[in-house]
Parts: sequence; C-alpha cells; structure tokens
Amino acid sequence: MSAATLKEVQYFFHVSAPTTTLWGKDGMPVQADGTYDLYAIHCWIVDKYKKGNQTELKNQKLEEEIKKLQLNNAKLAEQYIERTEHENILTSRAISLRNYFERTLPMNISHLSMRTVDELRAIIPNFVKEMMAAYIGKKNIEDSDSKEMENN
Repeated sequence: MSAATLKEVQYFFHVSAPTTTLWGKDGMPVQADGTYDLYAIHCWIVDKYKKGNQTELKNQKLEEEIKKLQLNNAKLAEQYIERTEHENILTSRAISLRNYFERTLPMNISHLSMRTVDELRAIIPNFVKEMMAAYIGKKNIEDSDSKEMENN
C-alpha cells in the first residue's frame, strides 16, 4: 500500500486537479489518514470503466432491439386492414345476404304456413341452412362467372 498525496495521484494518472476533485465526488478511495493508495485508485478506475462499458453495451443492445421492433411494426402495418374497411366489407356482405333472403324467403315459406309450432321448430334450422347453402353456392357461381369474364 503506497501512501500518495493528491498531487501525486494527478501526476501518476496524468489528470488535472478538477478531475481528481470529480473522482473524489464519484467515490475515489481515500485512506483514513487522507492519503491515497495508487493501486486502489487504479482498481477503482478499472471497475468504473467496466461499468461504463457495460452500460454502453446495454444501450447498444436496447437500440438494436428497438430497431428490430420498429421493423416488425412496419411489416405488420403493411398487413394491417383498417377497421372501417373491414366493417364496410362485412356490412356489404350482410346487406347482400339480407337482400337475398328478402327475395327468396316469400317463395320458400308458403309451405310452412300450415305447420304446427313444434314442426316449425324442427324444420326452420334445416330450412335456414339450406337457404344459406343456396346463397353461398349462388355467390360462388357469381364469383367464378365474374372471374371468367375478367379473363376473357
């Protein structure tokens, strides 16, 4: 253990008086008699430098992670469909289905008027399924017809 003065610390580490003052505020080791152990100061500086580099590395890793997340968000934004657009598509489909039922329902329910409530409860679910299947089949045919027209 070597006992050194503040001037000797400045000379040994090639720093100015304000630097040693800052080091003192940062926790530079001082012996009980007010002198300085050069080896202890050297170890303190190395430890402080390592901690500073670790913080820098952590910051670099965090910045890289932020960049990755920003790229991911950009990719997701490309795939994103706005809610209003999606709602418009669903509304259009619901209106089309309602119009189909309004046109075809009166023709299909005449045979149901003479049935009992219990019979209707048994018949209606299948009836609705059949109408839905007919509607979906009609839509698929229309879609394939429109694609053929586009190709010609």
